[in-house]
Amino acid sequence: MALDEEMRLKLSSKIDEIYHPTSKGSESELNWIGLLRTYLPDRYTVDSGFVVDHEGNISDQIDVIIYDRHFTPFIFRGENIVYIPAEGVYAIFEVKPHFGKTNYDYAVKKLNSVKTLKRTSAEFAHIMGKDKKDLFEIIGGILTGENKGKKYFNELNVNSKLSIALSLDSGVKIIDGDLMEVQSKGPVLAFFLLKLIKKLQTLGTVPALEVDKYLGVC
Repeated sequence: MALDEEMRLKLSSKIDEIYHPTSKGSESELNWIGLLRTYLPDRYTVDSGFVVDHEGNISDQIDVIIYDRHFTPFIFRGENIVYIPAEGVYAIFEVKPHFGKTNYDYAVKKLNSVKTLKRTSAEFAHIMGKDKKDLFEIIGGILTGENKGKKYFNELNVNSKLSIALSLDSGVKIIDGDLMEVQSKGPVLAFFLLKLIKKLQTLGTVPALEVDKYLGVC
């Protein structure tokens, strides 16, 4: 409970002041980004921005992107904009003030704009020889505050196109295949964080991108 209370305080405070958010929406996104940066292991980087592939395709703008910085050599930074190669992305989240079908569908649209990008997977050397990482399913979710769409939230089941749905006042649902875990009382944020870390651990490392294929988009 103490961890959850600490996380809620961090989420509600104006963290990362250097960004000077100009709207309620951007402030909320930055609070979630700051929270995840604080509690996720250092191997994961968190930003908002766009996801790109080697063919020059670009996703919709994504509120929260969890990605690899160690094995992903290219992070393109424009003026206040981050472009992340699709191979480096572990998870994306849409941030909304409340839960509801419209916001849920919008989050699914954002996820689809990332999942349709082309990812490469190059061979890499290790102590046992050479290998190639299989592409994994990118985690997609929605993070919300007050749950004005509580009925729709409660109806979410294992057929959900998002694997994580969180409403601060109603709970969190973690969907993995035909299994769903629900935390509706107590330390909702702490439950979300620990289950997210578990999902990220299951994915392992990101695929090594085929560097030469990105020469045309540099």
